[in-house]
Amino acid sequence: MDEQLSDEAPYQPTYVIPASARSIAEQRITRANRRLRKLGIDEQFVMLALKEFIAEPDPDHPYRRSMLRFQLNAPSIAHAGWRFAGAHQATPDGHIVSYGSAAPATSMRCEHCGQNRRRGTVYTVVNGDNTIQVGSTCLEAFLGVKPDGLWALMFDAVGELDDDETYRSFSDPNLVARAVDVIYTALEVSDEGRKFVSRQHGSVETPATAALVSEALGRISHGLGDSADPERLERARQILAWVTEQPAEVSNYVDNLRAVLAGADRYVGRKHVGIAVSAVSAYHREQAKASAKAEVVPGFIGEVGERLRDLPVTVNRMTYLGLSEYGYPAPEKWFLSFRDEDGKTAVWFTTGEWGDRFDEGNTVLLTATVKAQEEYAGSPQTVLTRAKVTLVEPAPSE
Repeated sequence: MDEQLSDEAPYQPTYVIPASARSIAEQRITRANRRLRKLGIDEQFVMLALKEFIAEPDPDHPYRRSMLRFQLNAPSIAHAGWRFAGAHQATPDGHIVSYGSAAPATSMRCEHCGQNRRRGTVYTVVNGDNTIQVGSTCLEAFLGVKPDGLWALMFDAVGELDDDETYRSFSDPNLVARAVDVIYTALEVSDEGRKFVSRQHGSVETPATAALVSEALGRISHGLGDSADPERLERARQILAWVTEQPAEVSNYVDNLRAVLAGADRYVGRKHVGIAVSAVSAYHREQAKASAKAEVVPGFIGEVGERLRDLPVTVNRMTYLGLSEYGYPAPEKWFLSFRDEDGKTAVWFTTGEWGDRFDEGNTVLLTATVKAQEEYAGSPQTVLTRAKVTLVEPAPSE
């Protein structure tokens, strides 16, 4: 989600989502509006400025995607002339995640009581030129009443609406896990990020990665200990270092990612697991983009219609595309990219459990038929069909 930050009402965050996810957003907005009506709040969430477009080529995905951009006109929550412009929540180790049009908070201090202490949420309220930060427990003392519907300030049209939609195995709000444990677990359940499933694409058959991590966190809440795989643990630390290196104020998403994960010896609470594990997908996407920018070797492999046999190639990239649209149970879909000894690229779209067969960088013998020779995002690639891939086992060490 790309937030528009403004000091003026109304607050209208901008979302960019796959066009196919429009119904999901509409359902969640409908449910949110139903909750507002039950509270007697006439203003409603409204999708504005809807625009469908075709995304630019993404090196992490073999297809272009039909996307939807829209603004969400949020209801204004106000009382006695004071308008709620932002909400702020602390992470378990003191960083702050901010929502709404107000500037990010630098502390959880309530300017009404003067206390800077652990509390669930503080709010930025505005009345003309006056702006004050008030803790949730002081709202009634400050305004004379605690307004209904404050959850709307933190509503996400493509995320969970409330706790009823989440997995509850990691349900204790006081339970925290080390950030490195959270990222390690996300790598473990998503095949090192190759099979990462976002919340909006999660299902009963293929749960979202965040849900699987939440389920697993209840079992590892005291740390991974000696059972951790050293290589995966190092990859988790690399992702955390990458988050820390991201510049601040690039986007609301990056700022919240940094608030949850950036820095040494970080801990993550249940309500921020979704933000935390998304770092795996973001990092994997950035690595794929960097790989795609590597020097492109011109030319194609073989001729269209030719049957290549036992061609030694290197596995360049393996991307999980989800489940097929037809059949039950649906087979997995994968995109595999190879490079021959000259550096030329071949690609193959296939189904099956490829994530467990070999890794990126492995040498394999490729037998396949050349289906087409084309360019993707300006790079030549040989498209294969009817392929057979055999792992070349490394020679035993002396």
